[in-house]
Amino acid sequence: MRHGERSRRRGSALVLVLGASTLVTVIGIAGLMMNRVVSRTTQAGQEVSHARVSAHSALDLAVWNLVNNPTWRLDEANDAWSVDMNIAGAVINRKYVDEVDGDLANNNVDPVRVYGKATVGDSVRIYSMVMSPSTVGTVDRGIASGADDAEQHSVTDVVYHDSTDLELVVSPSSDVAAVRFTDVQIPQGAIITHAYVQFTADEVWTGPTSLWIKGGAADDSAPITPTLNNIGSRLATVAWEGWTPAAWSVIGEAGPDQRTPDLSSIITEIVERPGWTSGNAMLLAFLGSGTRTAVAYDWDPSAAAQFHVEWTQDMLLYPVRGTWRREPSD
Repeated sequence: MRHGERSRRRGSALVLVLGASTLVTVIGIAGLMMNRVVSRTTQAGQEVSHARVSAHSALDLAVWNLVNNPTWRLDEANDAWSVDMNIAGAVINRKYVDEVDGDLANNNVDPVRVYGKATVGDSVRIYSMVMSPSTVGTVDRGIASGADDAEQHSVTDVVYHDSTDLELVVSPSSDVAAVRFTDVQIPQGAIITHAYVQFTADEVWTGPTSLWIKGGAADDSAPITPTLNNIGSRLATVAWEGWTPAAWSVIGEAGPDQRTPDLSSIITEIVERPGWTSGNAMLLAFLGSGTRTAVAYDWDPSAAAQFHVEWTQDMLLYPVRGTWRREPSD
């Protein structure tokens, strides 16, 4: 075989080897690129899925904030995302938008859209739902029977509930007075915005008087009975209110001077009890020093103590896991 022919065959073989090697390299690079594409696609899909789930969680948390924070309308800025919160690899935020006038604090009846947002990597998901106008209610209850306004002597613990007047209180014995109201129609967990007891002056008393008011810590306050210490033995609310009433100078007067201060904190503690049910009874007790004498049920039922409560309750138009709307990402 000639030398030139051998050289050509060697060159051809070398070309074939180099060509095969190049092809393998190209295929390898293509495979690596494909793996990276698949990996990125998989990662993007995981981020989207994670963001979707986290956005629903953010919406749940936004609603939870409303349920557990009675002053949320004052605390939250309208149409402003909350500060970032990192949970399980996602950055979540919430916001609230008044859909009527853009003012959350203006009133309790405007519909509000609640938003939950989650960011995972490059993926952002936002979901929202509407909270319907608040339910607003007013309760006005009078004393239902002569047994529902009573006094207990601080020394003998004897309970009197057949008197024609109600002493708030009697110094120096410092009796305890109590009023009980039945069929109080307030939903469990409602937000109490205002509450007071209105008395009518039965006698003229102008001397200094300092009272403090507590509620009965019970789901449904039991009737007052003549049993010894029936008032004083009851558990009391942690919340209380002080009252320094002005002089009662006119018999039969039932105005601001005969009205307690706002008792919202006491009533709130009672209706937030897990066992409270709308229609149950409430009891309020009065202790302190000095004297103010009010008309009792046994003298004039229409002039006996009157209980006034104003409440509100935000209701969700849709359940949290029910109807929602996906929003465009920022």
